[in-house]
Amino acid sequence: MKTLRFSHQYDFLFKIENIAPATTVTPRLDQFDLFADDYKVGADRLVKLYMKNPMHNQSLVQSIVHLYRQYLEWKLKESIRRLNYLTWKGDEFPGHHRLNLLWKDCAVLIEAAQLDLDSDDLQKIEQIIEEFHTMDIVAVTTAYADQSQGNEMRVEVDVYHMAQALKGVSQFFDFVITLVLLKAEEETTGTKPRIL
Repeated sequence: MKTLRFSHQYDFLFKIENIAPATTVTPRLDQFDLFADDYKVGADRLVKLYMKNPMHNQSLVQSIVHLYRQYLEWKLKESIRRLNYLTWKGDEFPGHHRLNLLWKDCAVLIEAAQLDLDSDDLQKIEQIIEEFHTMDIVAVTTAYADQSQGNEMRVEVDVYHMAQALKGVSQFFDFVITLVLLKAEEETTGTKPRIL
């Protein structure tokens, strides 16, 4: 019997090295947005591939939803972290993964920071986050459901609409973070920054 031959025995999928104590897996405050945005970039690329032939690319849908969901979680944590930093509470963020609770924390901080955002925009963002939170519950429910009892759930996803909605979410959070940075600069220098 012939065994499968993989690459050389020295090849590896992941390389783990000892790192300096000051280096962490979580990015620094100024790099945190890149960490969140990587998930969205990956999802956006899969959406483009999906849209070329939706009937033959159904296997991409779960990955697209997962990447957008991860993007939302980390973008919320980034926003909370920056808002905490602005209000002198440090740069902490919640360690849990519940989107609805992260949004509630973020919304409270947005209000406290007096960013004066459109209430319709806040409601739209909340609706999108609640839909993803509901999908988290459905995913757990279906993973542990007894299929023999007819507990199967079917979820339809409009990939194009989801991509457009997440584009709006991204613009919203980028705007919030820009306002936070401008407000922090104003508080630090005592002068209003010029917006070009």
